[in-house]
Amino acid sequence: MAQEVGPISPARLIEILNNLHFNVAAPLGKANIFNTPIAANHDFLDDDLTPTNTPTLFRIYVCLSVAGVFSVQRRKGTPPATVVENLNAGNPILANAAYMFDILVDSGESINFQTTVAAQILKFSVVEKDWVE
Repeated sequence: MAQEVGPISPARLIEILNNLHFNVAAPLGKANIFNTPIAANHDFLDDDLTPTNTPTLFRIYVCLSVAGVFSVQRRKGTPPATVVENLNAGNPILANAAYMFDILVDSGESINFQTTVAAQILKFSVVEKDWVE
């Protein structure tokens, strides 16, 4: 048997909304560089980034003054082994053009970034994203 539904009072609507639990977390800022020179094949960051939660996604925003291949330096273990992952399918990112990439980061991994050319980092930012989209 169908139940009749009538209007909901504003107070009841507020009560219902207050009892909803949204699984949405704000992104965590992990790194930010603005208008800073970087040498070719040199880590962008003094200290590698590690995830707060695992597994997680790091969203990377990068804009460089010179075209070059942009890569992730993924490290794991003691002593750490490093694997290089070229982003943008191994193609150079264009000068003065903004790019965004998402990378998966698992437990025990640390992350840094490099480019194949000396350049000015116009803007570089990394945020850790929750899995919820």
